[in-house]
Amino acid sequence: MTVPAPLRSRAIRLYKELLFLGRDYPHPQRFPWFRARLKRAFQGKASLTDPVEIEKALAHGDYGKREIEVFVF
Repeated sequence: MTVPAPLRSRAIRLYKELLFLGRDYPHPQRFPWFRARLKRAFQGKASLTDPVEIEKALAHGDYGKREIEVFVF
């Protein structure tokens, strides 16, 4: 079973948005540390094919994005 195109594009957009927010992440190693963690998180979910599970993962990522926005800005 393949991933529907709208879900795939949402996941890519979420990844890019999180990557953009990670530039200002307040950690001693900053962006390289954040990018490695983000990549590992997305690779861990790469095998999902069920649209419901993908929606849950995207919702979790959106929540994380809001938390980072509050924390950074």
